[in-house]
Amino acid sequence: MSEGRALGAIPLGERLRVSTLFACCCTSSYLLINHLNAPPLRAPTALVEWEVDRAIPFLAWTVWPYIALLFTDFFFPLLIGERAFFRRVMRAYAATAALSALTWLALPTTLPRVGFVPAGETLSERTYLLLISMDPPNNCFPSGHISIPTVLFWALARQWPRWAWASWLSLGLLSLTILTTKQHYLIDLLGGLAAGAAGLWVTRERGAGDATGRRGAHL
Repeated sequence: MSEGRALGAIPLGERLRVSTLFACCCTSSYLLINHLNAPPLRAPTALVEWEVDRAIPFLAWTVWPYIALLFTDFFFPLLIGERAFFRRVMRAYAATAALSALTWLALPTTLPRVGFVPAGETLSERTYLLLISMDPPNNCFPSGHISIPTVLFWALARQWPRWAWASWLSLGLLSLTILTTKQHYLIDLLGGLAAGAAGLWVTRERGAGDATGRRGAHL
């Protein structure tokens, strides 16, 4: 590979292959660990519901932005066209995914799904029921639904600094859906943000600055 290619733009096809590989590996490992952490194989620890968790209502329609947030794991890397920055982001992606998976294995957690499971009268409710049928209530902390998107929304904010506010606002609003779908508690959300920040920190560029198309940028 030439130096010019290594430092220049990365073709969409290559981004697509890498993004597909990462998304498939993360999804499959999450589902595998989720099922391994369920009885009778393991007895995950039930998370404590805070007062704020009890105060947040269940909103079935928020299953749609909840699902949209999930798909950022695949689509957002496709928006990063500069090779060095793409590599930087995907290293953080991998580190965050690994940290999350190790935490799920070492500290398995669960939460109850009682009192808010809908009857399936609307499309949103039926979609939610399908979602929870495939996704047992384990691997709660940290929320993988938050950790990887934290890295990717950070990447978009770095790539388009003029619109950084929109990137962070979108992450903030979409993050709330893990609470309004009762898939997670607030502590899981905070843990997901921390895992994403940790992934960015351990893979940060040292010395010359971060590669974002803007020389001298720092985490």
